[in-house]
Amino acid sequence: MAVNITPPIPTFGTDDDDEEEELDIDTNSLYARRYFLTYMEYATIVFFTLEAIFRIIFCPNKLRFCRSFLNIMDIVSLGAMYATTLVEYLLPEERFKTSILDYVEILQILRVFRVFRIVKDVIGFRVLVYSLHSSIREILLLLLYLSIGTVLFASIMYFLEREHAQYP
Repeated sequence: MAVNITPPIPTFGTDDDDEEEELDIDTNSLYARRYFLTYMEYATIVFFTLEAIFRIIFCPNKLRFCRSFLNIMDIVSLGAMYATTLVEYLLPEERFKTSILDYVEILQILRVFRVFRIVKDVIGFRVLVYSLHSSIREILLLLLYLSIGTVLFASIMYFLEREHAQYP
């Protein structure tokens, strides 16, 4: 005589005694966060605009200022910030659609170039740039080894998955 003892299958969230749990989302705090971030964005736009205006006003050589790559990137990124803010304010339904606005928002990445302005003044960054410059051959060799390993193992995985998919 064989006895088959199997444990009961656990059921999650189907108890009859428990009422359905509702997600308690505080919509007021979500709206407060959204408005806070919106106002912070407006504040940063105003700050960077004032900074650009003051730099243009107080620069000794305006022609040299206009030829600088970093200054051009600052002006272009400010224009992109104004364009996206204006379109989102005037046409809020365009915010989640694919449009030309997406390409304009890519220009906001140019704000990263402002970091280079800080890099040239801080000694620690200068040391970092110098050490990267002096070891560029070793870094390229490391990237070569990593890319060879990536291509090799990606090819192996491709052929293994293809082989598995053909013969279920």
